Amino acid sequence: MRKRFAPGTLVHVSWVDAHTHDSWVNEGEENFERAMIPHSCESVGWVIRHTAKQLVIAASRGPASDGSMDYNNLITIPPGWTVAILGVAKE
Repeated sequence: MRKRFAPGTLVHVSWVDAHTHDSWVNEGEENFERAMIPHSCESVGWVIRHTAKQLVIAASRGPASDGSMDYNNLITIPPGWTVAILGVAKE
């Protein structure tokens, strides 16, 4: 089992993403194989939730007027799509 990161931890996530190819492509063409490779991605953000089913991080955050925290630009990454998670800083 991979390490789980606590909310508030700043992390760097390497992950792969699904994609589509929106035009006809012949199996003999060079881009045929390329069309089937998942895209490599990297994201940095604060952990909102990290469970066995999801990693949710936010790229931006700031204090709300009521003392809670506001988050922006959230991304949810399924655990099977993560390649590596590196803790950068703890709150």
